[in-house]
This record gives sequence, C-alpha cells and structure tokens, in this order.
Amino acid sequence: MLLALFGFAALVNLAWVFFFLWNHLYLRAQDRNLPEPANWPSVDILIPARNEARNIERCVRTLAAQDYPGDWHLTVCDDESTDDTLAILQRLQAEFPHRLTVLVGAAQPLPPGWCGKCWATARMGEAAARDWLLFFDADTFFEPAMLREVMRRALRPSRGKPLGLMGGCPAVEREGFLEHTFMPVIPIMFNLGPVQVSLRNRFMPPVPGFFHLWPRDAYRATGGYRAVWDKVLDDMEMCRVVLQHGFSLKLIDPSGWMGLRMYRSLPEIWNGLHKSVGYLMFKNLPLAMLSAGAILWAGCVPLLAPAVLAWRGTDALGLTAAASLALAMLFRLLDWARNGGRLWSVLLQPVLSTFLAAVLVHSTWSLASGRGVVWKDRRYDDGDYKRTYSSQARTAGLELPRS
Repeated sequence: MLLALFGFAALVNLAWVFFFLWNHLYLRAQDRNLPEPANWPSVDILIPARNEARNIERCVRTLAAQDYPGDWHLTVCDDESTDDTLAILQRLQAEFPHRLTVLVGAAQPLPPGWCGKCWATARMGEAAARDWLLFFDADTFFEPAMLREVMRRALRPSRGKPLGLMGGCPAVEREGFLEHTFMPVIPIMFNLGPVQVSLRNRFMPPVPGFFHLWPRDAYRATGGYRAVWDKVLDDMEMCRVVLQHGFSLKLIDPSGWMGLRMYRSLPEIWNGLHKSVGYLMFKNLPLAMLSAGAILWAGCVPLLAPAVLAWRGTDALGLTAAASLALAMLFRLLDWARNGGRLWSVLLQPVLSTFLAAVLVHSTWSLASGRGVVWKDRRYDDGDYKRTYSSQARTAGLELPRS
C-alpha cells in the first residue's frame, strides 16, 4: 500500500518534470531563425481595463517606450471602472495624445449576458484597422524591445495552417510571502501537459489570455471576441474557435521582455483562480475531485519521504519515497530556475498543492451548483444565467452573437 502511494506520487511528478522540459525545449525552438523584416507591419495594441488603477499606468508607460520601427497605436477601453482607472487613463492620454486613445466604457454599457472583458475587447477589435491586433491584460508591463520581439516571432515562417492566434505566459512578478508562496501556480499550470500536442487539439488549447496577437484577417474570419461573448474563460474558448476555423495556434516564451503583476493578497489570488479553474474541469465535480486528489497526492505525500527513509532505510519503499521527493523538488526547482521567485518557496509545495486543490474543487462546485463565479464585481454563470440574460437581451432589442 505505501509502495503504491509513493510510486504514484513519483510517477505524477516524473510526468510533470518531463512535460516541463519538453515544453521548455519547444518554446526555445520558437526563438530560432527569427526574421528582421525590411518593412515592419502596423499593429493595434488593445487593452481592456476594469478597476486597474494599481497597474494601468505602468502598463501604458512601458508600452509608450517601445522601440518598434513600424506604425503602431495603443487603445485602452475602460470597462466601467469604479476606481481611478479612467482618470489615470485620461491623464495619460493628454501626455501621449498621438499614441494613446481611451474608450470610455460607460458610453456603451455592458450588454446583457456579455462578459465584461469580451465586450471591451470586441469593441476595440472591431474598430482596429492595422495589420495586426495585439491584446494585453492591463496588469502586464514591458521592456522597450517587446513589440519588436513579438512581431519577429509572429513573422517567423512556419509550415502548415496559417497563423490565427499567438500568445504566451509572461514572467510573473511576485512580492511578499503570499505571492511567493501561491503565485507560482500560474506558470506551473501551463506545464502540467505537453503544449506541442495541446496546440493541435480542441480539448484544452494552452494559449493564455495575458496577451493575444492576431493577424487582422484571422480575427475577422473567426468573429473575434464576439464568438466567445459570454465565456469567462475566453482565452481557451477563443483558441477552440481559431482551430475550428482552420487556423493554427502559436505559443512563445515572452518572459524576457514581458512581465505580469496579477494578485497581491490571498483573497485576490483565491478569486482570480476561482473564476477560471472550474471551467478547466468542465464544471464536472467528480473530475475536479479526482484532479485535486492527484495534486494533493503528488504535492504532499513526497514530504513524508524522510520519515520513511529513517524507518525503512534503502529498501524498495524507502527508495521509491526518496524518488518521489526528489522529483517533486526537481519540478519546483525547474520552475524556480525559469520563472524566479524565492528559493524557500519550493519547500512550501504542500501548501501550494493544498490551496490549488481547494480552489479547484470549490470553483467547480460553484459552477456545477449554479452559484456561479464573481470577478471584478460581476457575477457570471449562476443558475439561469443564459436564459435570464437572453430574455433580457431580446426584451431590450439586442441581437445576441452566436456562441
């Protein structure tokens, strides 16, 4: 029984180490043979922002400092913020009048049934006129070479289907005990499977929504964010739409010139994950409980290895327990080496595993039970969500886009 317990933990952690290394090699390959275009294409940079007063100024200022040789313009849509986001944006627009356009969300309020981010991005996407559309979350920040490096990778020749969507996971900035303990979950979640395989199927395509780059023709052909108008997990759903329309997905590693400052307190971390992870489980509570069990097993059981070694020595059980611990620590050390953070946080893997398992089960239960999820003071997917909002939309004379 104990041998099976530690053997399973070792196998799970071995798989995660393998996937991490596979993904690392795949992403490094995307940096080879990058072109230096004679004529750089034009780019519309588009950012939806709701209650981002802490982040939006750094985001805009680091974008304004880009050294991109081609034509580009930045548009930010304030999504009916209740903090100082709009005031900050208007001040920045006065400072960068030829580079920044600010859309006031209240001028076109959120229609019934739409997710807020999808409405803001759809508005900007339909107004964009340049060759490429580059969407960012408002909590990102950049090195001056970012836009040039993104476009070099987008223009890199590739075989097969035409590019529909490109994205990646920036470096996650962390400060303080809570962020160093819990925020490694963001990059870790993108290495729990082989991205090269996932990019070619519709089950769970792994192009995160921190940034999405589209060729304009592909955006128009897929319907853009109108195609996922009511989806909270819009990035994964958008990837499926891209694949359904015969385009390809591309994943790159932007961590050298793009950063991300997400959640700063335990409630923010919980709520930020809670709004998404239940959808990754397809609102299936048994699947979520099984996944949570595997996470707890792989993250917590190996920490018992020293006691087993002291008890059994180097027999089969002792060696298997030691292997499970070594592989669990290796997985976290690989993440630390690539994404930074505090080295001591590696030893808190059981805490992180327990937290992730709890939020996974609770988020899935909230969706499966009809309670829905809350994000940025808006509740989504609660019980009669679609029927209620569809009725409201028809009453208001609004045409609902197709899901």
